[in-house]
Amino acid sequence: MLSIEITRECPLHCPGCYAYGDSHLGQNGPNLRSLSDFRGDELVRGILGLIHRHEPLQVSLVGGEPLMRHRELSQVLPELSRRGIYTMVVTSGVIPIPREWTTLPKITVAVSVDGNPEDHDVRRKPATYERILKNIQGAKVTI
Repeated sequence: MLSIEITRECPLHCPGCYAYGDSHLGQNGPNLRSLSDFRGDELVRGILGLIHRHEPLQVSLVGGEPLMRHRELSQVLPELSRRGIYTMVVTSGVIPIPREWTTLPKITVAVSVDGNPEDHDVRRKPATYERILKNIQGAKVTI
């Protein structure tokens, strides 16, 4: 299993988010705020390079909010599917999910939800239940 944090960007400000904590990248490592994201072809090459180097059976693509890099993922996911690598994209559902992703073999889109609407909406605004339902309409996702 290989987990790749493809972006630090996220439009949410969830209370309790651990991503920017000092130990998120390791006890003595850099802080996420001190790093910059890859984008475009550089990100695509970087992801595929890690896949080539580590030859994982399963990949998890996370963030931040991975759909902030939906253009790059639209290039990467078909290739991972073609290679037969089980891949999960973990999202808040705040950004519309491209329907074509959910039809690719071995690709799963998982939407992270924090409880019932009244609790979730407070923690994840603007990724409210209503917005998630709109953004996953017609897509096959795991909740």
